[in-house]
Amino acid sequence: SIELIRRARPEGSPFDQPVLAGQYTTDFRHRDAIRWAAHYKVAYVEPQISDLSADTLALTCWSHPDLHRRRALMKAMYTAIFAKGIKMNIEVLLKTAAECEVTRQNVSDALNGGPASSLHENTIKTALTEGVFGVPTFICDDETFWGNDRLPLLTEHLQAVGNAR
Repeated sequence: SIELIRRARPEGSPFDQPVLAGQYTTDFRHRDAIRWAAHYKVAYVEPQISDLSADTLALTCWSHPDLHRRRALMKAMYTAIFAKGIKMNIEVLLKTAAECEVTRQNVSDALNGGPASSLHENTIKTALTEGVFGVPTFICDDETFWGNDRLPLLTEHLQAVGNAR
């Protein structure tokens, strides 16, 4: 999440300063996202800037206590933003949530300090304690794997651990 990245980089996250070069430039990020989407054979369109903050989107993902509904909501939000190019605003967010059987009350509670807000905060704190500094990060057997491009290394690690047992 953007909040995790901000906290992991107190000197300044790439989201809080002008982008000068590298992987955070808009052009590079756009081309890279297209390549990864093609690799994974998933739809991708450049997302429209949301009317909602990243925190609002993240908290909404935590808004239902049931993992399966949260997963469905996250997938639906991803599809709306990154596959269909829908500009996320509160009406679209609430409609998307309702389609996943997540109520307005669930979302409201999450956005206003309810249990989902605490769960989100505790997850960020735990991640920072574990040394997580970006997304996606995978920790397995005290080994940290950061970035989508490290998935083959994580797979090899899991296979080696499985073979050792």
